[in-house]
Amino acid sequence: MDLVPGGTSRLTITGTAEREALAEAISSSGYVLAGAN
Repeated sequence: MDLVPGGTSRLTITGTAEREALAEAISSSGYVLAGAN
């Protein structure tokens, strides 16, 4: 995970995770989930 305040951050997940749980974790950290591939 590379978090860049004010820039573009990158999160790479290997394995499985629910999108909702990831979005909540990211949001609670003060970031916004902009999209997914």
